[in-house]
Amino acid sequence: MKTVTNLFLIFILLVSPLANAGWVNTDGVDVADTDDMKSSGDFISRLIITDQGDDAFKELGTPARGVAFQNSDTIKRNSPLTVAIAFAGCKANAKGNCYLLMQVTITQPDGEIYAKLPVTEMWFGKPVPEQGRLEVGSNVIQVVVENEEPIGKYRIDAKVMDKMSGQKLLLNSSFTAIE
Repeated sequence: MKTVTNLFLIFILLVSPLANAGWVNTDGVDVADTDDMKSSGDFISRLIITDQGDDAFKELGTPARGVAFQNSDTIKRNSPLTVAIAFAGCKANAKGNCYLLMQVTITQPDGEIYAKLPVTEMWFGKPVPEQGRLEVGSNVIQVVVENEEPIGKYRIDAKVMDKMSGQKLLLNSSFTAIE
């Protein structure tokens, strides 16, 4: 049986290398978009896939120069994998709040859909992140590849939609399930 669980978590990711538009590194140098990290003007988003679970998020909300998330590209069968989406630069409404939606689809190694989650709230009616801060969306997903499910490379596609600006960012990454 497929185990895909939505975990509703709200975290703040402190990141100093954010500029007014697009991604930059800690030295202030522009960083090109990648499949799992996209930008459109001020709106930026990153797909995070980690096997560190709660440990990956324990530093969030604490004073720090930044929190490093190491994406996991391999996961053992029956072990949890956490999928989260970080963002900044969403457009605010008159009250200063963002309205972001997300949709995540996971494809298993044989090309079959493992899970297609419905469009869901990612950051809805919440304040725009402060300049220099990257937020992690409030809808975090946990995936467990169980015994009867195929091992091999799984693909994760995520669509992040800003309802106020109409912008959409398409992110993707993958992980390999092993015995």
